[in-house]
Amino acid sequence: LRIRNDIVHFGLVQVQGIAGVREAAGGWDFTVIFKEDGTVWSVGANNYGQLGDGTHLDPTFRTPLPWP
Repeated sequence: LRIRNDIVHFGLVQVQGIAGVREAAGGWDFTVIFKEDGTVWSVGANNYGQLGDGTHLDPTFRTPLPWP
């Protein structure tokens, strides 16, 4: 799990500030989190836009993504 560009975990970890997780899916250097309240969050590297926030910048914090 890549939480930020400078924090990488190899294995399961609890992401601080993310509670009420219903489901999570991982990709190469990023994770998408589906929460019980219906919001979708992404964490990790973003050099190819994999976080879905419309940028290629590595975030320093997590924010919810728009979801239809």
